Amino acid sequence: MKEKKVYEEKERDIRREQEDMERANYVAMMKESDEPWCEMDSKVRDTDKGSRVKMDWNDAWIVYLKQAGLQGADDEQIMQQYLTLMLRDHVDKYEERYANDSEFK
Repeated sequence: MKEKKVYEEKERDIRREQEDMERANYVAMMKESDEPWCEMDSKVRDTDKGSRVKMDWNDAWIVYLKQAGLQGADDEQIMQQYLTLMLRDHVDKYEERYANDSEFK
């Protein structure tokens, strides 16, 4: 039984390593793209350490956000502003949808 668990853990680790490599290649390709691109990746790989959230974007995405009126001292501040606005929009939509639902008050 223990051998099976060790084998399954090794298989999982190999699969995760392959997924990470594929993702790194994809991100590298998209960062070079002229097309505006942004992506959020969230994973829980170690429940003791909690989840990990990572955002990636390219220069064309920052230009797009600046053209939309977002400002910041650097790309990270612009992305923080974007994320804040996106989350605020989702909260507003959620509150509108469930405003009269007593289970969510």
